Amino acid sequence: MIKKDFRIIFSLVLVCFLISTVVLSALDERDTETWEKKAVKIVEQIPDLAAQRELLNNIKLGNITSIEQVESIVKRSNADLTTFIDVNLEGLKDDALRKVLNDKIKGHTSLGYRRARALMYGSIDNLNLDNDRSIVYCVYSRKTYNSGDKKRTESIDENLVEEDSNTRKRFLIGKDLALSPKGQTDGFLNCEHTWPQSLFKKKEPMRSDLHHLFPTDSIVNAIRAHYPFGNSIDSVWQKHGCKLGTDSDRRLVFEPRDDHKGNVARALFYFSVRYKSPLLDFEEKALREWNKIDPVDNNERRRNVEIEKFQHNRNPFIDQPELVDSISDF
Repeated sequence: MIKKDFRIIFSLVLVCFLISTVVLSALDERDTETWEKKAVKIVEQIPDLAAQRELLNNIKLGNITSIEQVESIVKRSNADLTTFIDVNLEGLKDDALRKVLNDKIKGHTSLGYRRARALMYGSIDNLNLDNDRSIVYCVYSRKTYNSGDKKRTESIDENLVEEDSNTRKRFLIGKDLALSPKGQTDGFLNCEHTWPQSLFKKKEPMRSDLHHLFPTDSIVNAIRAHYPFGNSIDSVWQKHGCKLGTDSDRRLVFEPRDDHKGNVARALFYFSVRYKSPLLDFEEKALREWNKIDPVDNNERRRNVEIEKFQHNRNPFIDQPELVDSISDF
């Protein structure tokens, strides 16, 4: 009798356990569905469609896992994007305009290369600023890099560690920060000088000027090297939307992906005016074209605002890209 009662009790317990497991599983699925729907609605508040896609992709990859994280990133993306132009530029052209702009943007705070990189990775280009794990993507490959996936490379000197009070994060700073991309094993994140360092002999303040620095995959960055920018018609290398090849005059040039072409153009126009450095004629022609076909978006405006907080100057060609047309020769 006791054995029979025990079997009945055991069977009831087992049934209850199975039922609770099914119910909890259903609730988990419902919670997941609710979280995803909420996240999509919040992401849709970002006016820039490219930024929307980037954020949704990071949610899908599991880099962002809470509504709080999504809300924080969206709030940052929609920050007040004020412009810096507070001087009368009406009627100014060429040398006169260049002088006014140079007077406005020169004398910025030089951060030093180590600090500039730490700020770029940890704050300015970090999609996940208010949380423990940094999320940064390469402007050339769009690979996503995650500080939760740090890996050692020969380029890292573990004795060089920098902490920035503004980001409250620690970064290994050797030749560059090593963060492995989500699902990738090749390459690590490093710093692209859009105006190559070899052209100004790695001097400051050019080397640490954030207006022409961008996070990039080390392999793509090495392929770009110091080649000028241009439109490749016969490529020797092509990946991620980028190309290395010859232009119509058989010059070897690097062509970035379409959604970064305008950023490159405005970064180099800034550098040319800020440091009174002339652009190559054929390169300038391509950059003028890219400035029009890839207009300024909200992320580029936000980045301009963030850089100003640390460096105390802005890129006028992001605030007013039409100024390019008032300068006939960079």
